[in-house]
Amino acid sequence: MDNRGGYESAILSDIGGTAESKAPYLDRVTGGDYARHCIAAGLATSIFMYSHSGALQRAASAERPQLWLATLQPGIVPALAADALDKLQKRLWYLEVREGTYRIDSQPNLNQMLITRADAIRQEPETIRDRVKMAVEEVAGQRPFPGLKIWPKEPGYLPNHRVLTLAVLDPDLAWGSSPARQQKVQAFIDDLLNSAGSTFRRFKNTLVFALPTEEGVRVIDDTAVQLLALEAIHHQYRSGGLAETQMEELQTRLDQARKGLPAAVWGAYTVIIAPSGSAGGDTALWIKQEYGFPGYRPGEHSLAGRAWKRLMDEQRLLDRLDPRLVSEGKGDQWRLWPAEEERLSVATLWDYFCSYPYLPMLTGPEALQQTIAWGVQRGLFAYALGDGETFDTIRLGEPLPSGDFAIVDGAWLLRPALAERLRKKEEPSPPPPLPTPPEVGKEDEQVTTQPPPTVPLPLPAAYRRVVIETPVDWRQWYDFYQAVIKPLVESGAEVRVQLRLEASGEIDANLVDLSVKESVVQLNPRGRVEAGD
Repeated sequence: MDNRGGYESAILSDIGGTAESKAPYLDRVTGGDYARHCIAAGLATSIFMYSHSGALQRAASAERPQLWLATLQPGIVPALAADALDKLQKRLWYLEVREGTYRIDSQPNLNQMLITRADAIRQEPETIRDRVKMAVEEVAGQRPFPGLKIWPKEPGYLPNHRVLTLAVLDPDLAWGSSPARQQKVQAFIDDLLNSAGSTFRRFKNTLVFALPTEEGVRVIDDTAVQLLALEAIHHQYRSGGLAETQMEELQTRLDQARKGLPAAVWGAYTVIIAPSGSAGGDTALWIKQEYGFPGYRPGEHSLAGRAWKRLMDEQRLLDRLDPRLVSEGKGDQWRLWPAEEERLSVATLWDYFCSYPYLPMLTGPEALQQTIAWGVQRGLFAYALGDGETFDTIRLGEPLPSGDFAIVDGAWLLRPALAERLRKKEEPSPPPPLPTPPEVGKEDEQVTTQPPPTVPLPLPAAYRRVVIETPVDWRQWYDFYQAVIKPLVESGAEVRVQLRLEASGEIDANLVDLSVKESVVQLNPRGRVEAGD
């Protein structure tokens, strides 16, 4: 092998001589006409020969017509050779392309530098992970979801509140085709849905999850590695050291990689999961995957927008509900307002939609307000403000803006019959008749008058202390908090609660010793739990 001029490495790497030489390897793996006519190897050999066409012409090179003349033969169309040449540009380590000419040089090109640097980058998984997370945050967006969480690690990372939230999961939780992979992902999501960290999750019907596919994660990782390698090379040679054409190629590839990583994220996060189920049954998972979607366009596409659209298209998420579903329920599937009940708390109704996965998700409080406005206008129910027994505002059969129907404590839906009865009570009674003037000649007779009504004494303006002792059903604990504790706190009162809870029955000792006691002490170190026979 002639090694004069240092071309032995270039020949063995790109042209032939080993099983890994890139041009013949491309012919073998492509097969067909490539393998039959050795198209890639022929082109690489022709470029090398033209690169040394004269002893003094160190910059000699070949143009495409010369390469076609050297390599084309009957059965090979120019388009096939052009395709092979494009592939060689991406694979050969010593090919130099400048202004439409091709040359095999003794110095490695950007391809070789990129592969070497990429191998080093792969030894830094945390660097790759940080760069991928930046891209996920860029593509995730937020609107129209009110809440967004990126890569929650455990249940406590997701707040337990009445806000529709999109959780974009870690690539380690990629969705795959194997049952084991799917079971792992479902177990993690079930944990998020059932726990909020230190307590159970009540508002589970507000969580939506976006997941990548396993194949999509591989593309994300490869693209991130290439981007980091290109950035490292650009940083190293930005002050010089590369030929002008190599620097231009480096900048072009860097720009493409910076666009390619967000596009890879967009192409990977195609799985959308939300809670589902049936009344009285266990929570199930609603799982959908996107196919045939357009390429990523910054500013137009986001993971949040994709999830929102799919939920709306499948009617898992609604911006307004048929009010008959509130007043009458949905057949045997569920009923929110028992037929024998004449009133329903609006705040409780909103909690139902945020809590129970067998109900449709609502886009926000405004969706329920729209539903109430529509139902009031149609006379399906009335909207009232009061304490549940007496009301100072009753709306029925009126076309009013949805903003007039606030979702607050003290807001109620009433059956039309009850609303009509209450309205009649509120109608003013007729004024008393005027006194009859005395008859002529009887002016001096004594006139009997009624004593003035007794005015009740005013209640004190403020109390200095309020003590409440009452048994509370554990199922009404939240209602007790909303109706009693919260108003006192919001009024500025200093509230102290001393809780005594007694549970009986066959209670698992591990539950008490490992969970209940630990939770009580975490909430207050002075807390005490007694257990025994």
